[in-house]
Amino acid sequence: NEGGTLLETTVLPPSYRLPQWIAGNAVSFYEDLGVVWGVVKDVATTLPCGTTIGEGFPIGVEYRWSDDSAPEPKRLPSSTYVNTVMAWILEVVNAPENFPFDQQLSESEEEEQCIKVWCTEGFAKLLSTMYRRLFRCYAIIYASLFEKLREYGLAPHLNSCFKRFLYFCFEFGLVEEKELRVIGNLVDGVRGKYRVAKIEFEAKKGG
Repeated sequence: NEGGTLLETTVLPPSYRLPQWIAGNAVSFYEDLGVVWGVVKDVATTLPCGTTIGEGFPIGVEYRWSDDSAPEPKRLPSSTYVNTVMAWILEVVNAPENFPFDQQLSESEEEEQCIKVWCTEGFAKLLSTMYRRLFRCYAIIYASLFEKLREYGLAPHLNSCFKRFLYFCFEFGLVEEKELRVIGNLVDGVRGKYRVAKIEFEAKKGG
């Protein structure tokens, strides 16, 4: 059962704390998206989604960019939005105040140091923003670049990455429903599989 196997890799392992599991997987999901985006980001610059402000977004929405240095939401072409998100996440991950890895510490000491950061309210808000923006990038890719990925034979890989990401988001409530509704048909299809897998997983665990 593919869904059941995927769910088993999604649920919180006994040896992990929740903030540690969510933070570590955020990096993994960023890497998954980076592989997909790396294939189409150049061709995107030749399409309306890469050249025209407000183009390439899912029907009915237009994501705008803001951060601490530019709090006023800025309109962008959708591919520029994805590039900006990817650069921002890389900056977040590489910042020692967010992921304080230290090779001079033992593995257990380094883990405790990271968990102290990851358990803070500020980092929880940062992670929430990261997951929301990752979802928006997937929504843009499905809205404007899915056919290109299909041409390249990479649609199954995209679907697999998105399914893994959504299973995790469903399991831990990481993306608000109003965000998910933007590509509701896609999301609902995966949600149905997740629910079946969850029922089977709980039955197996209980039995």
